Amino acid sequence: MKESHHNRKEKQEIIQSFEDCLAKDQHPLLSFESYQILMEFYMEKGNDQMLKAILDLLSTQFPFSEEAKLAKVELLAFMLQYDDALDLLEETLSISPTNADALIQKGEILIVQEKYEQAQACLELALTFHHEPAEIWYNLGLIAQAQENHQEAINRFNQALETDPKLDGAWLDLGYNLEMVDRPEDAKKCYEHFLNLDPFSSTAWFNLGVVCCRLEDMERAIEAYDFARTLEEDFASAHFNLGNVYMNVEQFDKAAQCYQTVLDLEGSSGETFCYLGAALEHQGLTQKAVKKYKAAVDFDKEYDDAWFGLASCAIKMKKPAEAKHFVGKALDLTQDKPVYWLIAAEAERLLGNVEAAEKCFRSAKTYGGITEELYIHWSMMYYQCNDLQQAYNKISEGLVDLKDNAKLNFIAAAYLLLNHHYEQAIEYLKTGLELDQGKFDSLLDFFPSRKTQKALFEFINQYRKDHI
Repeated sequence: MKESHHNRKEKQEIIQSFEDCLAKDQHPLLSFESYQILMEFYMEKGNDQMLKAILDLLSTQFPFSEEAKLAKVELLAFMLQYDDALDLLEETLSISPTNADALIQKGEILIVQEKYEQAQACLELALTFHHEPAEIWYNLGLIAQAQENHQEAINRFNQALETDPKLDGAWLDLGYNLEMVDRPEDAKKCYEHFLNLDPFSSTAWFNLGVVCCRLEDMERAIEAYDFARTLEEDFASAHFNLGNVYMNVEQFDKAAQCYQTVLDLEGSSGETFCYLGAALEHQGLTQKAVKKYKAAVDFDKEYDDAWFGLASCAIKMKKPAEAKHFVGKALDLTQDKPVYWLIAAEAERLLGNVEAAEKCFRSAKTYGGITEELYIHWSMMYYQCNDLQQAYNKISEGLVDLKDNAKLNFIAAAYLLLNHHYEQAIEYLKTGLELDQGKFDSLLDFFPSRKTQKALFEFINQYRKDHI
């Protein structure tokens, strides 16, 4: 709820009167409620000088007030003077051991100091005395979260929200812990509920973007990250993650803009240079991409992805010797990425080193790169060497691993047709059509002749008639 104009004017008068008194070296005589207004204002501004003045005046004007002592604790904790704050709390609790507010403040400070067992004991004691336990359950949730006991954190945040559904911080932290236990749909609901309470939280929009990416809701993720960076223009992580989403949806120009903004905000970074290089490479701006990849390796010589990027660009520029050198650098750092071995294989193939390329393809498979792309490139190496039998053998090997792949079936049919094994080719052709008729174009690539294509289309049409 927005404060009224009257209340705003009243607060401004209190702040102005306070500052006028200090400027004249006078001691203001204000109510405790006025000091609370001043605390809130100067804490928001981060003005430690004014907060220290308030601290001294509270001691002078309210020397025996428990309420004033707890306000002083809040100020000391805000200024990171935790030991002084705890001493004051001990003094208060020695007189009023059942003061739940003091126990809560002590628990909160102990959480910051990572003294979780002591903090939990304080907060559990406070539960027995406090008639509004939402804040206590929330802090107990923070302890469980810090200890990575995410399910217990979820239980405690739910307890807090049962007592006070408008405790917005609990919705945010509940969402995070639901993500940690692999419940992204529920996490998304929490972040959206939080945003209904506070639509101007850049953190909540950012968290929503993260969980939407996990749910592959890229449109909503773009919207969420865009809100986060609009609300906080220097939120570098929001710009970076938005760039990643744009890469995912193949809007590479927008991705490049996001990564450039991150560089403008945070300065040079090997990771950001590399991601910017990838965005430029996908736009076909190979020379510009090379500059960014080189900037990445200049910044971090052990950044394997940047060396790989340079190798990929070298392949595109028909410079296989350079590609071999660069991908070798990447593989010296990391050998378990199949895509590195595929680029190495392509470099060796272009250099005419079929045996070396074969070893690279085999390594790609060893490290988990069992993909359609692997077997197509592997077989094409032999096809371009006019070794149709070996090309077919590689596709056959691929179909052992990927038996329901229509494209591999069509390519197998192509190799067999070219090698005059027609009956066997027809079986692969039929299997490919059963799996996905839309992949039929991969067969036509091997037969540029109109006459041959016409015959193939006649076969397809007859197949369709027989199976309608």
